[in-house]
Amino acid sequence: MDQWRDVTLSELASAMREAELSWAPSNEFLRLGRFNLPPGGDILPRLKCNLWYFRTIYAALLGFLLTAVNVRRPLPLLAVLVLSLGGACLSDALTRKLSQQVIRLIRKVKPHLGERLRAESAGRTGLGAPGKGGTNIAGVPRAAVVAACCLIALLLFWMTGTLTRLAWACIAGGATVLTHAALRAPNLKVRLATQARAREEFRAVWRGYSAGAQHDYNA
Repeated sequence: MDQWRDVTLSELASAMREAELSWAPSNEFLRLGRFNLPPGGDILPRLKCNLWYFRTIYAALLGFLLTAVNVRRPLPLLAVLVLSLGGACLSDALTRKLSQQVIRLIRKVKPHLGERLRAESAGRTGLGAPGKGGTNIAGVPRAAVVAACCLIALLLFWMTGTLTRLAWACIAGGATVLTHAALRAPNLKVRLATQARAREEFRAVWRGYSAGAQHDYNA
């Protein structure tokens, strides 16, 4: 866990945003024999490691809790769906996929506009390091899409009087995630997978910067 002491929270958030989607094995998530207190009370490195490794499961757990508390209410369920869409846009991989799907749909309705958006998107993501492009969704800044989704979801929760229910679900979900991340002891498989993924991401970043530098030199 020593390598996680040097990782800042901002670096962890940036890595989680830029990383490709992955699903940790459910048996690793639920194995009861692997829960204990961190040695020496050094809890922060373990939190960082588990938040990285189980990030997709944690996000799915939060989405499940929000859905479960509003399962019989159509408008709050719609709000959960909109909020989940905004949360999904925080991932670079999902942002690129969503942008491609939206542009494909626009091309069927407005071919000229779709081709222009497709060319602009390809120009932004063709070069440079991974995670530097793809921050727009069909020409709209990702931050604007996320803000709009959050605003619409909060408005729907407010109109249906379920803001208190939302707050309790978020508190329960956050407490569950933090408790699991603090008590789940990473095993050798997790550490090896984390190190291998770090090496792969470094190579990908290096290839991206090398491609950008070569393009600038040729220009």
